[in-house]
Order: sequence, then C-alpha cells, then structure tokens
Amino acid sequence: MPRRSLTEQGNTWFTYRGQEIEFYNKNINGLKDLKELLEIDNDDVEKDKSRKGDLNLTSVDAIRIAYDLIGRGVLKENHLEFIKKQTKISKIVKPILNPNQYFHLLAWLKDNKQISEEELKKASTILKEEPYEGI
Repeated sequence: MPRRSLTEQGNTWFTYRGQEIEFYNKNINGLKDLKELLEIDNDDVEKDKSRKGDLNLTSVDAIRIAYDLIGRGVLKENHLEFIKKQTKISKIVKPILNPNQYFHLLAWLKDNKQISEEELKKASTILKEEPYEGI
C-alpha cells in the first residue's frame, strides 16, 4: 500500500506510514510459528513469486470498494453479492465518513429538488444519523 493509504484495524483507522507489511494469516505459506519469519530465505521468496494469494483486503474494505465501484458504474450489484457471499458478510458495512455527512449531502440535494423524500427515507434504512453528543 502507498504511504498514507487508509485502512481499518478492528475499531480503529490508521494510515500506512511506509515500508509496512500487513500479514493476512490465511495467505502465509506454511508457517506454523511466528519465529519462522526469521528463517525465510531467497528460496522461499522465489517459491512465493508464483503463489497467488487470496483477497488481501479486509472484508469490509472489499465491500466499501465494491460500493464505490458500483457508484462509478464499474461494477454491478451482482458483484457486490458475490463479494458478500465470499467474505460471509451479510450486514451493511458502515461508510468511512460519518453518516451525518451523508445526510447533510442528501438534505442539500432535497433542498435543491434533486431527490425525493422517498430517497431520503431509503437512506435512513441503510444509514443512521448520529446525534451530536458534545466534545
């Protein structure tokens, strides 16, 4: 990942600072113990060059990317369904931005007669506005 790329780790967000490696345990070849990382040699690297890993994204990042690509007209809903099935995620994945930002844009679009009340209500079934709780 390029420096400053955003990713999620549990309930927190962080950016890659550079030269960082994120290991996905389902893709590490034949390691039974973390200490074995210290024993990797050039032969191991050569063997791994031909190995194709799996998704190599968090499941929720894959779904967020699919949402974005559907919105940009690259993917279709059936692609999202495939990703959800493969990642075993059936819930709606929260956006990176706060839901209130989405509602702010939707309210502006409604005020400018670009969307209907029905579209605003549809968003409310997917996203939940978060009341301000102070600092």
